Amino acid sequence: MKSPSRLVKSRITEVKNLYFIGLQDELFKDYYALQKEKDDEILKVLIENIISISMAASLPFQIAMATSLSRAKMNITIQNAIVEEDMAEELLRKKIEKEYSEAIETQETADEIFKDLAIQLLDNMKTRLPAIHEIINQGYLQIWSTFEVFLRDYIESFLNSKPEKCAAVIQSDTLKKRYDLRRIPYEYIESNMYDIKNKIGSLIVNTYDCSDLLVVKEIIKKMVNTIENSDFIDDNELWIFFQTRHLLIHKRGIVDSSFIRKTGSGNAVGSKIIISPKQFYKAIELSIKTAISLVRILTQKTE
Repeated sequence: MKSPSRLVKSRITEVKNLYFIGLQDELFKDYYALQKEKDDEILKVLIENIISISMAASLPFQIAMATSLSRAKMNITIQNAIVEEDMAEELLRKKIEKEYSEAIETQETADEIFKDLAIQLLDNMKTRLPAIHEIINQGYLQIWSTFEVFLRDYIESFLNSKPEKCAAVIQSDTLKKRYDLRRIPYEYIESNMYDIKNKIGSLIVNTYDCSDLLVVKEIIKKMVNTIENSDFIDDNELWIFFQTRHLLIHKRGIVDSSFIRKTGSGNAVGSKIIISPKQFYKAIELSIKTAISLVRILTQKTE
């Protein structure tokens, strides 16, 4: 279908500022390239979860778009039903399909569809916008949650398979201030039938707070073992994502002085954070990019 003309483009831009419309294929280009090199099941689960969350967040837009397309097709159906009342049903159906396919490639029909879409989402749905915002907010939180699970599972899997890497994590001065794993609890050894060679990673993720980004960053830096290769986990946008998620969960998105101090946010104390579709997309993009960087670096270092 053609893009909206200038006549309706401003209204569609307004729609995109309020509604999440879905993911672009370009977002997964690096993932597909990496999967050809190494079919990583943990990364695959992350991508599948992200796609599911994004589909749920885009439902209001997708339903409205389907309705607008359906109305355009119905108009063609009605016109043909009147003019071609004696035509066989199967021939009439094929004629309608052909005319519909041709019509949506014309600027006039495309603009009519986009106008109808804008009326649905900007005029008829005005009173439901708070609910739409909440859907995106919840999607934002779910993206962080699935990304957090990916990090935890990847750390656990990597350290279980490379127990020699665990020493650097356990001996980290930063982590030792909060956790002490220099002595492994006897109960853990006993519960694993005295065979813990490939289970130290599990002990680490069950002992350390892997919901804390600072802890995860330190673990990953010790796993990677080179500062220049750990830049991806120090991305400031990742830190802002983590802090915004914390604010949404614990403060219902109400900005406090702590959030401003930690992120450098320009929001006023007491104002409310509302996640825009653009921020939501950026969070997805950041999660995928960081996950791929982690898999690539650890794969290269262990080959």
